[in-house]
Amino acid sequence: MRNRSPFFVILASVFLSVSCGGSSSDGGGGSAPIPRDQALQRFIDAVCGSIAPCCQQSGYTFDDAGCRSMWGQTLQEGVFGYQATTTYDAALAAQCLDQVTASVNSCGILPTTTACRGMVKGALPEGASCSASFECAAPAGGDASCSDAKCVQYPRGKSGEPCGETCTEGPGLTTCYGGSSTVGTAICFTNDGLACGMSGNCEPLAKGGQPCTSGGCEAGMFCNGQACVQQSAAGHTCQNSDGCVDSAYCDFDTGNCTVKKANGQVCQSSDECAGGRCAENKCAQRSVASSSICTGT
Repeated sequence: MRNRSPFFVILASVFLSVSCGGSSSDGGGGSAPIPRDQALQRFIDAVCGSIAPCCQQSGYTFDDAGCRSMWGQTLQEGVFGYQATTTYDAALAAQCLDQVTASVNSCGILPTTTACRGMVKGALPEGASCSASFECAAPAGGDASCSDAKCVQYPRGKSGEPCGETCTEGPGLTTCYGGSSTVGTAICFTNDGLACGMSGNCEPLAKGGQPCTSGGCEAGMFCNGQACVQQSAAGHTCQNSDGCVDSAYCDFDTGNCTVKKANGQVCQSSDECAGGRCAENKCAQRSVASSSICTGT
């Protein structure tokens, strides 16, 4: 899986044990632009200075020194440390900080907005020497990575273009998987109705009843091993988690799609929970708090 925003990669990896599903609302923000040399400390203070109640609510011990050390080191090494090879937008940083602060104060999940995705971007062109993918400039709507110490760009694929990967942009992490071929560098996005198919090109997602060998099914469908079929509502049989609508999960004990559980109910996995999180065998709401950020480990 690749992610196109260095800051969001850090947010997700530090805070979340499951893929995030946060709000994608950008919202305004009247805060003054944040100079780059102040950004690291401002983000450390915003998170570690206010997250203690969220940690306690989620059952984690809060260690202020540990939070500041780990969070600061992670941001420095993963975002703000690449000053010579990234661009920084002070106005977007201010907007992002406002949104992060609001999320922490409400113990909600982290923002995945344009501001947080775009405040730090890679500046190195394709073919340039690099040490980390964060340094590489991505084409519009596409991706970039540092491969064999050189920046490689992955353009957003169009139907019929040679491809190497299929990705889905969500309100949280952008998830990707390898295509059936690696003849091209284009990424086919399911959001565009495309997947990297057996032909090695971006192909339209299969509709209901069509074979699902091309790479994927349209929204609301899943592959039953042969063809794309409609996902089932609660009360209908299922064989895997993909076979149920979003409001249900596949209960393998009964073999049926079952309505997701409310917070506080007993669970074995986060798939069972309407709040998106199973903690200590009880369903809970996804939160900004995690064991790593709260304890500094």
